Amino acid sequence: MACPSDDDVSLVSLARLGDIAAFGRLCERHRASLLRIAWLEAGRADEVHDIVQDSFAAALTAIGALRE
Repeated sequence: MACPSDDDVSLVSLARLGDIAAFGRLCERHRASLLRIAWLEAGRADEVHDIVQDSFAAALTAIGALRE
């Protein structure tokens, strides 16, 4: 059973404060969905993984700017 702090809102709040483990849990949770979306857009395996990696890097960079 997941602990209460494992919901997305709590993980984002922790990640905003610099908790890299929380950001990692968010990435793990949403990676499959992002891979599917990237595949629909790119259609090439080599591009799909680059898109996903770039997306998570951009999210990590911007997460501190999110407001509650």
